[in-house]
Amino acid sequence: MKINVKHGLIVLFLFVSITCFGQSTKPGLKAWVEPTVVGLNQSFTLYIELSGKDSRQVQPELPAIDSWAIFLGSGSSQNMQIINGSMSISKIIHYQFQTRKEGRFTIPAVKAVMGGKTYTTQSISIKVDKNAAPAAPAGNNRRDQQRDRRTPVEITPEDLFVKVTTNRKIVYVNEPIVVTYTIYTRVSVSSYEFIKMPTTSGFWAEELNQNRRPKTRNEVVDGQRYTAATIKKTMLFPMSAGIKNLEPMSLKCAVKVQNRSRNIFDDFFNDSSIKHSISSKPLKITVKPLPLDKQPSEFNGLVGQYSVKATVDKRNVQTNQAVTYKLTVAGAGNLQGLATPSPAFPDAFEVYPPEVKESVKPAGDVLSGSKTYEWVLVPRSAGHHSIPPVELVYFNPRLKKYERKSSAEISLQIARGQGGLADDGPALRSRQAVALLGHDIRYIKTEGVHLESMSQKFPSWIYLYFILLPIFLVIPAWYVRRHQDRLIGDVAFARRRRAGRLAKKHLTKAKLLIQTDTQKNFYAEVGRAITGFIGDKLNMPTAGMMSEEIQRALLDKNVSAGIVENIMQLLAKCDMMRFAPTASDETEMDKFFIDAETALNRLDREISR
Repeated sequence: MKINVKHGLIVLFLFVSITCFGQSTKPGLKAWVEPTVVGLNQSFTLYIELSGKDSRQVQPELPAIDSWAIFLGSGSSQNMQIINGSMSISKIIHYQFQTRKEGRFTIPAVKAVMGGKTYTTQSISIKVDKNAAPAAPAGNNRRDQQRDRRTPVEITPEDLFVKVTTNRKIVYVNEPIVVTYTIYTRVSVSSYEFIKMPTTSGFWAEELNQNRRPKTRNEVVDGQRYTAATIKKTMLFPMSAGIKNLEPMSLKCAVKVQNRSRNIFDDFFNDSSIKHSISSKPLKITVKPLPLDKQPSEFNGLVGQYSVKATVDKRNVQTNQAVTYKLTVAGAGNLQGLATPSPAFPDAFEVYPPEVKESVKPAGDVLSGSKTYEWVLVPRSAGHHSIPPVELVYFNPRLKKYERKSSAEISLQIARGQGGLADDGPALRSRQAVALLGHDIRYIKTEGVHLESMSQKFPSWIYLYFILLPIFLVIPAWYVRRHQDRLIGDVAFARRRRAGRLAKKHLTKAKLLIQTDTQKNFYAEVGRAITGFIGDKLNMPTAGMMSEEIQRALLDKNVSAGIVENIMQLLAKCDMMRFAPTASDETEMDKFFIDAETALNRLDREISR
């Protein structure tokens, strides 16, 4: 029998590998931090190395240092080596933090359980000094660190930084603030990714540059020329008075560098990039309360500059003929927060719920546009009727005073009509809520009618069946009617009932967007499904809903901490990927969709129990 040399070598390699695997290194745990001296609001990395055959499945217990550092993100790398016939298996996990306080701190010991035994590291001392020089970016493993040490480029805060600016820092409640985040660089940045997005707790937020690629421009700062790009622009409406804090935004940038080499042929091939983390400074905004003196009783919190106009499609109509009453509020301010007006319609009119149309877009440092309400009115009695003016009360921050604007009084001349509704205008044809009132009397024919006994054709049990049938139908009809009345009168109950249906609608739409070129729309739709479901289930306003509010509300509903953490991670991923410059592949998007759908099902069971 002939033995193939190649096959023999493969068998020998497998035998040696299996033998070596049995001789793997003992379990171990190490921890270190880089750098040990770090600047205020700068980032540092905590490395944890686990060794041994069980290290791949082990997750260490991270110490709590959130009192002086903010967690930014984590990653891991694995390594397997065969040295002198012994296999070495290890995993390095790196956790990135950003300092938030100055002083000397101690990172407590890290613990991990491997093979039924608990391993503990030594505590680590770290100093946070606002005057400390920025550390060179650290790699994800030892090989990356060695590569970075060969890189002769040191990126300083003067070379690359992110700056946050506002159009004003002192505002009134509900007065808009435009917050702009801009990258300034004197090095070549090939890409960037958001590590931590600033929270907008206490604000109603409107994104101004959503789904737009940042455009670069040249700017001079402190006598130096920079390439600048606006990466995020948000309009915030403060909901309450006081000192508001905007937390820093953190990014990780890929900076192109050229490593120096003694080999002249390497000049063609040794361009590479290094990762560098930057953060904006925290921002304080002073929100002044609206003046209480001379505040009208009709004031409901509207801030800005507005006008109000009322029109009707016809002034001379007949009874039972539909009329469209249109009220338009236009101006600059938070029109989304405008409550539906309540015109004093005469009792002679039958009034149907309004149809609302909104057209709002950014214009400089404000949101401007209009909001239109259309009521269908049906006059039931003839005569001269008037619709009183609608008054709008708002606070003008520029003039620092309250103002009133009123619409014109609308006069209608109603003539007596005939029969039911006359469908002769677009107002009635555009709505199915107004039903045709048919003839209400049918005269009984008394001539030419042949009568005969029904008992000769149908047995008596059929009569009994039709007599008792309405009685049996009354009970389910009563339950249905009661359910409908509750849906109309109980808003919270109605929202809970529709929560699952609306979330499924958003998820169905998101599934159709699982493509690389529609990534941002996909994550935005999944985010709407999650926030909308939570808002409907807990009867919370979905517009301007903050992460802290969602977390607090779910915990108050006794939702398990694991599910709450999962929901918050999904929402954070949605927010991050909506602004990320890099694209997710379809496999990652499909997995994220399944995770979101599973999380919503688990959350539904928790809330409904």
